[in-house]
Amino acid sequence: MPLAQYPSDLPLPQWSGYSGEARSGFKFIPMQSGHTRSRREHFSPPSPGKVEFMFTDEQMQRFETWHEDEINGGTDDFTITLRTDAGLVEHEVRFTDDYDVSAVPPNHWKVTASIEVIGEA
Repeated sequence: MPLAQYPSDLPLPQWSGYSGEARSGFKFIPMQSGHTRSRREHFSPPSPGKVEFMFTDEQMQRFETWHEDEINGGTDDFTITLRTDAGLVEHEVRFTDDYDVSAVPPNHWKVTASIEVIGEA
């Protein structure tokens, strides 16, 4: 079954709200001699990050409907375009927790969410 896509009619995450941290793909194994041996455990481990969206009232309703109906309340993986050092690149991601919503007067909504970037789609 193909992954759900983030709706093209909704704005992408704001760059000022996007942050991520690289995860090490290495595993260090202690040896009897006291030295450690390293090996590559993953070539592209998932990376946690935070994204921030700014929606109008109508866009917020669309996002909530998509979140509930198309990605099963946020439990399914989906694809979204994120800014990287290579430009705008489509990635497979998942929400790792419920998103937070705050009102921004007069009629906007700021949505902050924790995600896990699984890899390029």
